[in-house]
Amino acid sequence: MAWRDKFKVHPAANQFPMMSKRALYELGKDIKAHRLKNPIVVWRDKDGQEWLIDGRNRLEAMERAGIELDPSRIEYVSCGDPVSWIETLNMRRHHLTKHQYARLTVKMLKARRALAREKAKKPGQLEEVSRGGRGKVNELKSEAVAMLTPHGISESTVERALAEEADKKPTKRRRNDAEIERDYLLGWFRNAACGIGDSAFSDKTLDLLTKGKLIDLIEDVEKASSTLDTLLDRLRLRLDREAA
Repeated sequence: MAWRDKFKVHPAANQFPMMSKRALYELGKDIKAHRLKNPIVVWRDKDGQEWLIDGRNRLEAMERAGIELDPSRIEYVSCGDPVSWIETLNMRRHHLTKHQYARLTVKMLKARRALAREKAKKPGQLEEVSRGGRGKVNELKSEAVAMLTPHGISESTVERALAEEADKKPTKRRRNDAEIERDYLLGWFRNAACGIGDSAFSDKTLDLLTKGKLIDLIEDVEKASSTLDTLLDRLRLRLDREAA
């Protein structure tokens, strides 16, 4: 059984990136040679639900290396605030800038709030009843500032992290074939036709062309002119239809 099937990872712990494949391989070799040095930490909430709050990379490295986890190396805790525990355990292991530290903290706090909302839902309730957004943002900011100030992270850095987390870019819709052709047409026309300046056809430039290249260029320009004339007629006809 995979370790992710045995352990439910706390949402706050999932905000930290996993090690690279190479690093996991090296970690697995080290555990195989020297055994597991630090225990896997599992937190029990007030409802008795168990959450993995530390040890994802060790479990992944052991699974890849074919190492069985000794149950005696699992440490069960029942601290009141697992997010602070997760922060303490993980932040010191990562070389983070203050801004990265702030963003990860905001992500963890938001994950904890989302989990609390999920657990507080009444049976059959699909969505949480909204109580206004501004107050929630200020509460989140206050909590983040209180947590990060002892680490020398300013309130303005927290505000920037909150703003960036709130400004999620919408997923772009894939263009259909007609839209792709439209964008190609507009891009080609603007760049190839409108974007060419007179300096591109200076005498010094034309002097560099051999007779053969001049003949080829004349043919290309004649073809392009014919294509542009045809396109221009079609565009004018379409404009007349729209105006009718």
